[in-house]
Amino acid sequence: QGYSNYNGLVSSLRWRMGAKFSGQFSYTWSHALDTCSNECLEPFNALTAVSLRYQINPLNLRSLNYSNADYDVRHSLNANYVYSMPSFFQNSILKSALGGWVAAGTFFFHSGYPFSILDSGVRSGQVSNVTGLATQSFIADYLGTSGYASCTSPNISCYSTSSFTPAASQHDFGNIPRNSFRGPGYFNTDLNISKTFTVHERYQFLVGAFFFNVLNHPNFD
Repeated sequence: QGYSNYNGLVSSLRWRMGAKFSGQFSYTWSHALDTCSNECLEPFNALTAVSLRYQINPLNLRSLNYSNADYDVRHSLNANYVYSMPSFFQNSILKSALGGWVAAGTFFFHSGYPFSILDSGVRSGQVSNVTGLATQSFIADYLGTSGYASCTSPNISCYSTSSFTPAASQHDFGNIPRNSFRGPGYFNTDLNISKTFTVHERYQFLVGAFFFNVLNHPNFD
């Protein structure tokens, strides 16, 4: 199994504004390549984007297998923050009730995972004399010429059969490497708001609310 991993720009930025706001931001660019992910033992995704764990072209391993790893993520952004709200009130009651609240949250984003588009109908074509066709995977021949389209939005049809060779006309194991296409990315942000009240010198009372996926943003496979 061939494997290489390129870690590009990795930056981390920390900032602090007095005692009121602090946060951390990190961005990673990477590219993971292999001929078979997870040592060919465990599928990364066994649901809709099935991992290809076997040699596709029996004549040449690298021609179709060596490509983006199942877990290849090009862009990844992570951030978190904590903001302590100052008290602008002179009145002790208002100051106690409205001052001192803390808002904190996280942001997570990464670009989509790669996947392959297969055509099981090719098994009955001119390659039907190949041994082991009952389990053989055939990558659909792609007719595009200007790169590989990405499926970035669930509201837009990403691919159509017209972009690929009909099964009856395909006589090879595929003309593009595995994992040439990409699904939609992932985004999530959480938020919590809390305040600590001093009940006694040794005791404090915390009240707050925690919001997970606060924007109610769906993430599709």
